[in-house]
Amino acid sequence: MAITQVRAQINGTWYTLSATGASGQYTATVTAPGATSYNNPGGYYNITVEAVNSAGTTGTADASTLDGLQFYVRETVPPVVTILSPSDGAYVSNNRQPVVFTVTDETGGSGVDLSSVSVKLDGTAVASSTITHTAITNGYSFTYTPAAALGDGAHTVSVSASDNDGNTAAAKSTTFTVDTVPPALNVTSPAEGLVTATAALAVSGTTNDATSSPVVITVTLNSADQGPVTVQANGAFSKSVTLSEGANTIVVTATDAAGKVSTVTRNVTLDTSVPQIVSASVVPNPADAGATVTITVTVVRAKPELRKFGRSPNLYMPLRLNPNLPRRKNPRISAGAAESIVHDSHKRSAGELVNHILIQAYTFDGGGVLERFVEASRDAKHQSAAVILQFAFQIV
Repeated sequence: MAITQVRAQINGTWYTLSATGASGQYTATVTAPGATSYNNPGGYYNITVEAVNSAGTTGTADASTLDGLQFYVRETVPPVVTILSPSDGAYVSNNRQPVVFTVTDETGGSGVDLSSVSVKLDGTAVASSTITHTAITNGYSFTYTPAAALGDGAHTVSVSASDNDGNTAAAKSTTFTVDTVPPALNVTSPAEGLVTATAALAVSGTTNDATSSPVVITVTLNSADQGPVTVQANGAFSKSVTLSEGANTIVVTATDAAGKVSTVTRNVTLDTSVPQIVSASVVPNPADAGATVTITVTVVRAKPELRKFGRSPNLYMPLRLNPNLPRRKNPRISAGAAESIVHDSHKRSAGELVNHILIQAYTFDGGGVLERFVEASRDAKHQSAAVILQFAFQIV
């Protein structure tokens, strides 16, 4: 009987085939499915063919009966390789720095062929045992960890991969620099343990890092950052700081591009006090000509402008008014007034002493000092002459 119809179904769509003229042959030109067949059962599209004769009898065949009806379709889009870390040009301090990358295929694609993933370190393929992976959407995330420590310097890791349909991704690479050595740091000034009378101080020195220059220098004074420090091309640097009276701690830190740090600490003391000779004696005195005598001098770390008065051997009298008192002028009490006050303090009560101080201050220096003594006497009631005087005048 004659064949009245031949048709084929591909991916749910039926196509009518036409006789070619040759005995029993039918053909049709169709468009292949738009998605890969890799993910289908067996990895192919199953084509079903029906042939109907004039009696209405239908004959069928499909991929299960004819291998020729197994239709393989490949995608044409290659996967994508993305290196996440380290970034190209990075400096790292880990000499077994992990390299993290992903390989992904298009949605609905054939997927990444794990066996095709290749990693090269400085041009040499690495062992697969050094690469681990985990599944992510449309692909995998990989981590390559060098089996042995890398030497300091630049290294390049390149990655290539294909999908299961044989499309090859564009290879990607990253070059990073390993630096395991902290930068050199030499602080030439100040010297450790320096004692100076000058508050202004230059912190200077040199730094260098053969692998990851430039080096960033920071300077702190008593834990306070002193601001940006310029490092010259030859590694020299200098930063001006202002010391506080007493002990100061200066910390200089050098940090290279890989984050390695070198630190130098300098302890410096600012001492602006004036050595005060408070007593002296010659024994024996008088002495015979040519005799051996002993000179004894007592020196203390005194504040400026203290003076001892002869008739009060245990009291050293400051000549400058206490700066913590209300300051309208900066008068000085004369030596004669001070000595008179101290000398007479042995014979006076607290109340008499206050009055006496006021009188003497006014007599010798005028009304400018009077207000200072009023402030002093208010807070020094029932105190000795020495306490009142030390409150009223500056003792450094």
